Amino acid sequence: MKTSQKMRPFPFCNALLILSFFVAFFPPAISGIDESCKAGDGSQSCVSKSKPAKNKKKHVYTYPDFLTVSSQFPARDMGSCDPDVAYMKGCRPKKADCTEKIVDHFSHHGIGNALITTYSRRAAGIFDRGCKPKLVDENVKNVNKYGKSEDGTLFQLLSHVKVPEHVVNGSDMKCSIYTLTQPRKEARIIIDKLKDEWRDASDEILVKAGGMPQERKRGEKAPVPARPLVGVHIRTGWADETNRRFKGWDALGTCADYLDVYFSGTAGNRRLGPAGRGVRDGKNNLSLELLIADTVAASDEAFGENNYVVYVASDAPAVKRYIKDFYASEGSKVHVILHEGIMGHNAGKLSDKLQRTKEENLEVGRNSIVDLIMLSEATLLVHLSSKFPDAASHRNQCGQRTVKLRGHPRHGLDDVGSILERAFDRDSGLEPIGKDWVPNLDEKALNKLAELLPKGRLHECFEDVTPSRSCMCFFKLSHV
Repeated sequence: MKTSQKMRPFPFCNALLILSFFVAFFPPAISGIDESCKAGDGSQSCVSKSKPAKNKKKHVYTYPDFLTVSSQFPARDMGSCDPDVAYMKGCRPKKADCTEKIVDHFSHHGIGNALITTYSRRAAGIFDRGCKPKLVDENVKNVNKYGKSEDGTLFQLLSHVKVPEHVVNGSDMKCSIYTLTQPRKEARIIIDKLKDEWRDASDEILVKAGGMPQERKRGEKAPVPARPLVGVHIRTGWADETNRRFKGWDALGTCADYLDVYFSGTAGNRRLGPAGRGVRDGKNNLSLELLIADTVAASDEAFGENNYVVYVASDAPAVKRYIKDFYASEGSKVHVILHEGIMGHNAGKLSDKLQRTKEENLEVGRNSIVDLIMLSEATLLVHLSSKFPDAASHRNQCGQRTVKLRGHPRHGLDDVGSILERAFDRDSGLEPIGKDWVPNLDEKALNKLAELLPKGRLHECFEDVTPSRSCMCFFKLSHV
């Protein structure tokens, strides 16, 4: 009978050798990110996957729609898709020697609606005949409502995008809208600058993860940003509201006397504004605060914490600032991109009460195109009911997860504006409106206003000595 061989002691030097091997090739992950990239890797090959932070409370979604987009995004796909390359492969654009021109008034309800229902449909037949469509906006029937080209009040698509250079399948809306919305130089300069910001933020994430960004070579197209873009589009109706009722809102002044009342919480060195509660749709249980909280949680789950970049588009400046400050208040390191500029609805002539130069009117249309293109390149797009982000989704070439929540904050804002307008017309007829106007609202009007506020009569604006002004300033500070 054989005796068992004694186990030999494992040499200490061998243990050190193996330990050194693991440290060299599997360095410790940093701050919740599981690194699978090495120094010298390019942005396409260096990937990061999120690891759940210890002791972090799991987010409970207010809106179930976010559950379908929060699954982990394939790390290998981050920064791997160039929309222009995807367009060439998927749409197979062809050169054409002929151009067909159509003169019409295409945009009655906004560019998003027009791209889906008129521009792309009118272009379809021309594309299918093998020619390039030249769609010229002209309005001769209703200048008072829709404006004219001479002063820039009429939106003209070709003021901001080029006549298509290729022919595609006219029945494929994804290909058609992408072809119809190639920006002209003025818009392209802005878009390139915003993409550089996206790329710089992505490279910073990559470097922190131990990777190395792709080299940018002079004269060549810039590389695709190495990290996903989360697009957020919030239409509040503020641009329409200030166009229709400019004098009433302007008479309230800056509402600086209520900044300490309505700005609370902290976001770095800033305090969160009232937009989180003031941009809402009570009928659909929608508020900006809850929507953004769900957006942050879903993005973190899909891409990894601090492993993506955010682009915010809105017709209300306060919404853009609130979303940026919200991320900061949560301790997030996510970079939030805001395009500052004159915002407005591109369909419909400006009120005679609100005068703009031709260049300012053109800037409104240009900014719409910039937002459309940036949102179209987002990997995750969160938005409310609106044709504008729908058109952006149609333009996307690389695949896009979308969350479309039912909600129309602009309807409630319009009701608030109607109350304000009636008070302004009545008060201005009695005596000149002075600085920091206090609207004269009767009990019926105050009750109607309370219905439009979060918490109704329990809202803090009713604790003020002049609740009519305090409540109206709450809505103004939530948007302006």
